[in-house]
Amino acid sequence: MIFPVKSNFSVSDSKLKDDVKYQLMTIYKGYMGETFKDLVINRISAGSLVVDFDLIYDNDTPAASKDIAEANIALLSGGSNIEVLNETVSATSLKVNGVIVTNTTLSDHKSVCNMYEALNGMCPSNQHCIAVDSQPSCVFNEVDKNNGLARVIVMVVVAIVALTIIVLITLLVIRKIRRMENRNLPDEEKKFTRRNNRYLSQITMKSLSQSCPRP
Repeated sequence: MIFPVKSNFSVSDSKLKDDVKYQLMTIYKGYMGETFKDLVINRISAGSLVVDFDLIYDNDTPAASKDIAEANIALLSGGSNIEVLNETVSATSLKVNGVIVTNTTLSDHKSVCNMYEALNGMCPSNQHCIAVDSQPSCVFNEVDKNNGLARVIVMVVVAIVALTIIVLITLLVIRKIRRMENRNLPDEEKKFTRRNNRYLSQITMKSLSQSCPRP
């Protein structure tokens, strides 16, 4: 990570190294919380102030990678600064696993996503990286969303059709059972049933004729 300081300094200055380490630790811990464990400065080089460091943290997850990416973006955008050699500076560029991002490429969606994927690994095959206001994340492809909706619709239609078929089969079975029961009735009982039905029909007709007003 490069900080554009104007003052001269010695790369062997242990106080400078401790000062930079403390301030960077404060920034990263503020974004990462309890996930953050330590920051190790490997070396400090001249040519502005070039700091080579490693982050040590728990839970190598997309959430942790996103927190690191946000801290990096804050340092590049000026959202977070360090005070060193009586100067307040933000980073002008950083390198993450071979991917270089500068303060002038933060608005470039591809550069921010390259940094995020260098930390987190590539997004799953059914997702892609987007950077909204320089905040990267993996989101589902639009095609996969549509496919998911289509699958839900198909499942609902299949369930309705299956339920309809079950109801129809049940009704047919009940109807068949009733027909078989009628066939198995004794002849005398069948005659009684027919006479009873005729008698009920006559009563019904008589009731209807009595209830109708005469002209």
